[in-house]
Amino acid sequence: MRLKENIKELVGGIEKISKLRGVKFDWIKESVHNVDGVKGGDAGFIAQEVNEVLPELTNIMNQENGTMQVNYAKMTSVLISALREQREIVKEYTDKLEIIKLNRSK
Repeated sequence: MRLKENIKELVGGIEKISKLRGVKFDWIKESVHNVDGVKGGDAGFIAQEVNEVLPELTNIMNQENGTMQVNYAKMTSVLISALREQREIVKEYTDKLEIIKLNRSK
């Protein structure tokens, strides 16, 4: 906390996460990410799509050609936020269900 300012809790995690599209893909053989030049599948996100929803999770690797990358480590905070929101929704509906059950048993 000593090194941070303007700290705000992440909100809207579920909505943001639901806009992301997980994909599976093969790296282009000459890609800088395909260090060994191997052919095979991978999974992740399209950085340009993530940038539209969560620009703070992407950065430009190459200014000349605009190549982007996703910072997957930072994705954790958004996922945790979404899980917390989801937990609250589940709790709300569980509480409502318990009230319904109590009213029916009377």
